[in-house]
Amino acid sequence: MPPFISHSAGRRSGTQPLALPRRVVLRAALATAAASSLAKAGVSLAAAPGATRGVTPAPATAYLPGDIYVERYKQKWALSCEYAATHTALRLLGQNVSEDVMRTMLGRGEDPDETFRGEIQANQTLNDYGVHARGIARLVELLRANGHVPKDVTPRLLYDLDAVRVAIAAGQPVVTWLPLGLRQSSRVPTLLPGGKTVNLVYAEHCVTLRGYDGSAFYVLEPYDGSAPRYEVNALWRGMSLFDDPALALGPEPQRLAAAVVPEAAVLPSSEHFPESGITLDGGFYSTYRELGGRNALGIPITEELSERDASSGEAKQVLYTEMARLEWHPASGTFGLGFAGQDFLGDAARPSAQRPLGGAIARHVAQNGGLARFGYSISEEVPISSSETDLLPWPVYDAVGQWFQTGLLIWDPYGREVVHGRTGLMLAKQRGLFG
Repeated sequence: MPPFISHSAGRRSGTQPLALPRRVVLRAALATAAASSLAKAGVSLAAAPGATRGVTPAPATAYLPGDIYVERYKQKWALSCEYAATHTALRLLGQNVSEDVMRTMLGRGEDPDETFRGEIQANQTLNDYGVHARGIARLVELLRANGHVPKDVTPRLLYDLDAVRVAIAAGQPVVTWLPLGLRQSSRVPTLLPGGKTVNLVYAEHCVTLRGYDGSAFYVLEPYDGSAPRYEVNALWRGMSLFDDPALALGPEPQRLAAAVVPEAAVLPSSEHFPESGITLDGGFYSTYRELGGRNALGIPITEELSERDASSGEAKQVLYTEMARLEWHPASGTFGLGFAGQDFLGDAARPSAQRPLGGAIARHVAQNGGLARFGYSISEEVPISSSETDLLPWPVYDAVGQWFQTGLLIWDPYGREVVHGRTGLMLAKQRGLFG
């Protein structure tokens, strides 16, 4: 294995359409009848299934800019991700409707296609659950009727990623349903008291899609206020569990084929980090975003530096972030993650392809790139003291961690999540590059 995890600096200009699961095709075929039923309840939905057939395809990239507020926004309640995702989508359209207003207006009930199912401040179950796309569509219609958003802000159900791309390119953010963190999940047909059966999904979650390129979509994540990048196939696997996986919001074009694609719909090429005074651009910045940005790597803490690769002896350019070390290898022209964890542990590192991983850390590795992202495990699980404040991203108690070649993963038993240790910071301090 090379001494860093490689990522190509280039991007594919397009993707092949993904095959729709049969249940989504059937759902799309029934959309007109379903929209008629919603109309009787006072909800008007533009027909979206199949809408991209025969129309001009979306451009290779598109991106809806937003301020730091939308990129850091976190949901107000434990299960209010759908309201939060709708809130950020509306903010991208220049509208400001709080989660409190949405919660009051939509109310509670049994059917997530109509209203919010269960308690909003609870651990999620199939009873304390959330609201589906048709319920949010109903909410947007109520917001329009009560003057909270303009009349031209309309909801439109979408059933494939081509339709999502066209919507974003037309300036419409897309509220999207998927399992939290794109984890493995399943559908559960559930009979409601009124006799209707709805398909509920374990770990149901909602995000806002605000951009895409040839291989991924750019996401606003209300769970933790991050802005990750989800690979196309992984995103679609999560979305396809839902009967109605996505909802575009915005002024409705007369026809999707006539949607005006803004010439300036391009991805950001740089970002300034006021906390450290560093600006990332070029290949380092695109790699930083592809690997999860602030949420996975923290902020950059050094400018670009020249180092010699410990394995090959070749010159390389590196840049340290709180959680990792980014590298550019001129000989191959590739950007990627360096083995910051292995370098920090030094002789104590014991890389092993056979070492078993367990529990939440094993799931996190499997769901976030596996060996290609983390490299081999280089330690058993070890306790992480709350006194190791430089290593911990925030105060964590009774934590356990496991070291990998690219860094440290920590299980926070109180937050019930896996977080990245600040390996890049520790290594930079060890080498006299920071502090």
